[in-house]
Amino acid sequence: MLVTSGAGVRHECGQAAKLRYLSTLSPSSMEHVACSFLREKLNAADVSSSGDAATASLSSGFGGHPIQVQAVDTSTSHVPQMLHSTMRAMKTALNLSTNQTIQAAQVIREASGNRKAIQPGLKEFLFSEGQSVAHFFAVEQLQFICKQPSGQVISIDRSAVFCCNVSEFLAYVCSLRGMAEMEHHLKLGIDGGGNSLKICISVTDSDGLPAQASMPGPSNRFLNSGVKKLFVLAIVEDVKECYENVKTLLSTMDISSFLFTLACDFKLANIICGIQSHASTHPCLYCEGKSPWTTPAPSRTLGSVRRLANEFQLAGGHQPAAKHFANCVQSPLLPGLDSTELIELVPPPELHIMLGIVNRLLDELNNRWGNDMAYKWAHGAGICRQQYHGGCLEGPACKKLLLKAGELWNILPAHLKMFAVALQDFNAIRLACFGQTLANDFALHIARFQTTCQFLQLNVTPKMHALFHHVPTFCSKSGKALGSFSEQTVESAHSDFEATWQRYRRPFNHPQYAANLLQAVVNYNSFHI
Repeated sequence: MLVTSGAGVRHECGQAAKLRYLSTLSPSSMEHVACSFLREKLNAADVSSSGDAATASLSSGFGGHPIQVQAVDTSTSHVPQMLHSTMRAMKTALNLSTNQTIQAAQVIREASGNRKAIQPGLKEFLFSEGQSVAHFFAVEQLQFICKQPSGQVISIDRSAVFCCNVSEFLAYVCSLRGMAEMEHHLKLGIDGGGNSLKICISVTDSDGLPAQASMPGPSNRFLNSGVKKLFVLAIVEDVKECYENVKTLLSTMDISSFLFTLACDFKLANIICGIQSHASTHPCLYCEGKSPWTTPAPSRTLGSVRRLANEFQLAGGHQPAAKHFANCVQSPLLPGLDSTELIELVPPPELHIMLGIVNRLLDELNNRWGNDMAYKWAHGAGICRQQYHGGCLEGPACKKLLLKAGELWNILPAHLKMFAVALQDFNAIRLACFGQTLANDFALHIARFQTTCQFLQLNVTPKMHALFHHVPTFCSKSGKALGSFSEQTVESAHSDFEATWQRYRRPFNHPQYAANLLQAVVNYNSFHI
């Protein structure tokens, strides 16, 4: 239709008419118009932008702030490339095999739609990395002892993997972690769990705190004090945890060439130091005292144990007579001067002190309450005992019980409420000196807990004695909490190494057993640097 136009003649094509016309367009036509307009606006904005994504400002026409529309780059050319170090960290964190890591990389490439999403050469990198410490380790057939069901002790041959030169290996680790020679603390761990006797080592900062490695990057996301940075120095499977076997495994390496502290449970600590078990008359690792621990006793030193063990052997070496020699029956397997106190070499193991004391409190409460009431309450509260540890609470369950002591107090009969108080007192000790930070008043918390135990008329066990008398001495002298020397990392090594070993495992009589055990240790350690 023709419209007359001219001066003084009203025109029908105003803004409102244009908007009405646009509203009559089909959705696809409206998209075409909007797309063309936005492209123009974004192209203009892109010219004036300084490397940032182009943003177009659109006025609504009805007032208010303009709408900001930003262009999104849908190309794959800007997808960040995942580096070898990141894939290495993923492999270590998730305990993946090399093939599983390569498969994960393929999934990432497919999901991103970009073949370059992973740094090229990953397969070659992983195979090379997995052999980086191979020249430090060897495997040999060694003789260990085994106790038959009849009680007879026999010798058996076992393949043992060990580090050929620990000093050079540690220097290699420190150089790759960017740690100076005198700026690290070495924590040697020995344990017989997981069906194998292992000697492990952690290389941490000299202050003992679990700081990260100084070299930046994804592969260093793990704490130097954690299990993902721990190394297996030696391992042998299916042997008894005893003095002779530990001595044989330790003889494969020179541990006198470096300074370290030992992290292990009390049972193995006594074995290594040549002292009889906690069932003996003088069971304490740190002094020559005996129950009921009311008389001060001399501190144990390497020299005193060596002297008493030698006298015991000269007297015939009959086990019942060991109590006359402070139950020292073997020369300590640890190097050092005669004047070195054992507590300097083997700091009090905070995990096993907690396990022993918390389980003791729960068991005694259950006995006095009757009808397994304490066990039933604990089970109802989600605090479960592990049957393979003789029905004992493990670390997480112990902590849970300590944190729920207030709830327990609410339901306990009046004459048993002090057990809940004892648990609360011990939890205060855990927070004050069992972590990484030593509280100024830690000794007061220990004294308070000791008073509570006396009120409950509890017999003092060797672990309680260690807490009451030796933990304050060690923490005051070192100025550090027990967490810096904890054996927890060594305990975690069993399951962590098992994930690697299961990919290499062969039966004992298999011709590839020894070689595969060596390869498992090499691969595990290579990815823990």
